[in-house]
Amino acid sequence: MSWLALHQSQLTAHIVTDTAKFLLIIAPRQDVAMTADGGKPEAVRLVQILVNPLLVDLIGATVTGE
Repeated sequence: MSWLALHQSQLTAHIVTDTAKFLLIIAPRQDVAMTADGGKPEAVRLVQILVNPLLVDLIGATVTGE
């Protein structure tokens, strides 16, 4: 029964209502403050690293060719 509800998008549709708001949370250069109960908050920076897969393939081919 739960598979049918998930297939019909009825289980988790209310969790992320707006994709733009969700992307703002995980976008690069956004700071998130974390703290234990009653402690001093420490900032955590989210970093996104993008690598072109073709570049990685070229590096591997060059190393094995030597």
